[in-house]
Amino acid sequence: NFTIRGGELDLIMEDDNTLVVVEVKVVNYMDNLHNYITPKKLMTLQKSIQIYLWKYPTNKPVRLDIVFVKGNEIVQTYENVEI
Repeated sequence: NFTIRGGELDLIMEDDNTLVVVEVKVVNYMDNLHNYITPKKLMTLQKSIQIYLWKYPTNKPVRLDIVFVKGNEIVQTYENVEI
């Protein structure tokens, strides 16, 4: 977890040689999951990732994944989301 004023990265981990940032969204309904991630949210994620990389530089490529959770269950995962 990495928090800055106005933004937060839920999970930061490595997958092989890639730095993976995972946004976890808890949802109540399964309809239109893409509505949970607004353009403003994507901009906030991008800013947070840039600040994280400034603070913790890496030569590894960075990937953004979004995971939707309902209850205690992962219901949908989107890998390599472009921002």
